[in-house]
Formats: sequence, C-alpha cells, structure tokens
Amino acid sequence: FSAMMILVGSVIGSGIFMPPGKEAAAAGTIGPTIIAWVAADACGILCALVYAELAPMMPKASGAYVFIREALGDGPAFAYGWSMTFGSFLPVIAMLATAFCTNLAIFFPGLTVTGQRIVGTVIILALMVANLCGVKFGSLIQNIFTVGKLGALALVIFGGLFAGLFFLLRVVLTELSGFLRKLPALAASLAGPLSHLEAR
Repeated sequence: FSAMMILVGSVIGSGIFMPPGKEAAAAGTIGPTIIAWVAADACGILCALVYAELAPMMPKASGAYVFIREALGDGPAFAYGWSMTFGSFLPVIAMLATAFCTNLAIFFPGLTVTGQRIVGTVIILALMVANLCGVKFGSLIQNIFTVGKLGALALVIFGGLFAGLFFLLRVVLTELSGFLRKLPALAASLAGPLSHLEAR
C-alpha cells in the first residue's frame, strides 16, 4: 500500500491544485484551457511510455540517471543528478510550501507574508525530521498526504460534476418556466386563427 501511495503521490503532485485557476484566468475561456491540458497529458503519456520501455531494459535504481548514463556517459548523468537536486526537487518543495501557506492565509487573514514564510519553513523542517525518523514513519506521512490529496481531488471532480448538472438543470427549468408563462398568450394568439378555420 505504501509503495502504491508513493507512486500515486509522485504522479498526482500537489501542484495540481495550483495552476488550473491561473491558466483558466489567463486563457479567458474554457476552450484553450482544455486544449492545453490535453496537449500536456499527451506529452505526459509519451514520457510514461518511454519510461515503460526503458525500465525493463535497464532494471536498476535511479531511473533517468541510469538511462542517461547508459546513453551519454557518466558526465551528463552526473550533471543530471545535481541539476535535479538543485533545479527540480528544491524549487518544487519551496513551491509547495508557498502554495500551502498562501492557501492557509485564506483561512487566517491575519497571517502576514513573513508569517507565511515562517510557517512554510517549519513545515519543510518538520517533514524532513519525519523522513529522518525512518522509512516506515515517512511512508505513513506520505500515505496520509496522498489519501488527503486523492480525497480533495475526488471532491473537486464530483463537486464540479454536481455543480455542472445543477447549472444545466437550472437552465432547463428556467427555460421551461418561461415557456409555461408564455403558454396562455400562445394559446390566445392561436384561438383567433382556429376559430376562423372553424367558421369556414
């Protein structure tokens, strides 16, 4: 279970809750947003297929580091390892801590920017200590966060579906009520021609 949660937590990053709103606001309409997400998903699937092809060929730990070392040599692989440490892992950790504190400030409006930075730093240090306590304790923390993340994602998905269905139902009922209000006038307008036909 813990291994599955680590995999799911790595694939579905916490950053999924951050960009969509900004992207939709920048695009202005839903069309470009959907196109961008479909294109990004297609690229992600292609990357996953590449990994699925290479992993059985080189079943060793370290993933992309091994692939680059086998293809290009030790130097590029070494550079890749350190670039991931300083160019990917650390910024992502900082970004997630910043996003958490930004959302936390919504519930605590009195939290200043300095306070947000302090809270973010404390959270990073607390998670570091949790991982230093051992693999089992670290995996427990990972499981809790991943289950919470999946629950929030399910809430967003089903909440969006429910809101969409509710909006559609409201539009249908509004149009239907408008039609029913106009029905007496429509019947009255048809009464004249119908009586004229009966007279003939």
